[in-house]
Amino acid sequence: MQKQRIAHSTETAKKALVFLCSTLIILPGCLVTEDDADAQSAPQTDTATAPEPPPSDAAAAPDAEMDIRLDGTSETLIQDEIIVGDAGSYSLLDGEIILEFTDDTLRDQRITVERSLVDFRGQVVIGYIWGPHGLPIDPPANLTVTLSTSELTSEKPDTFRLLYLTDDGPKPLVQTDPTLTEDIITFRAQLTTLIDTVVAVP
Repeated sequence: MQKQRIAHSTETAKKALVFLCSTLIILPGCLVTEDDADAQSAPQTDTATAPEPPPSDAAAAPDAEMDIRLDGTSETLIQDEIIVGDAGSYSLLDGEIILEFTDDTLRDQRITVERSLVDFRGQVVIGYIWGPHGLPIDPPANLTVTLSTSELTSEKPDTFRLLYLTDDGPKPLVQTDPTLTEDIITFRAQLTTLIDTVVAVP
C-alpha cells in the first residue's frame, strides 16, 4: 500500500515537473517585467538631433558690380528710372539728366540712375550710377546733364567734364565743351555704355 502511494506521488511529481518545464519553455518570450511594462507604456520620444543647416557660402553671393561709391564716402541723393520706348528724349532726376535716343533699339529696356556725392581723387563730386551696369547703347544716346555751378565747388566749372569710371581709371566721354549760363552749367556727351560716371576734372 505504501509502495502504491509512493508510486502515485512520484507519478504526480513527474506530471507537475513536465507541466512546469513546458511552462518555462513557453513563457520566456512572453514574460514582461514591471520595468519593461513601464518602458513600453511611456510615450516614445525621438532623441535624434535635427540636422544642422549647411553653412552659408559667402563666396556664392554674387559679386557687386563696379560701384563708384566704393571710391570713398558718398551720399545717395536721388534715384530715378525710365522704360525706353520710341526714339525721343527722356527726363531723369527732375530734368537734371536728359537722354535722347535716335531709334527704338532699346525699346522696353528699363534704365536706372542713382545720383550720389562721391569722394573722387580727394574731391567731393557728383556721380551717377547707371543700370543695368555695362549695357551697350548702339547707336549712342545723347546725354545732357544740367547742374548749378555751385555744386561743382570750383572757380572754373568749365574745366569739368563727364567721365566714365572704368577698371583702367576715369575716361572722358565723347563730348562738347560745357555751356555756362549765369549759375547753370550744361554738359553734352555721347552715352555709349551704361557705366558709372562722374562730373569732375579729367
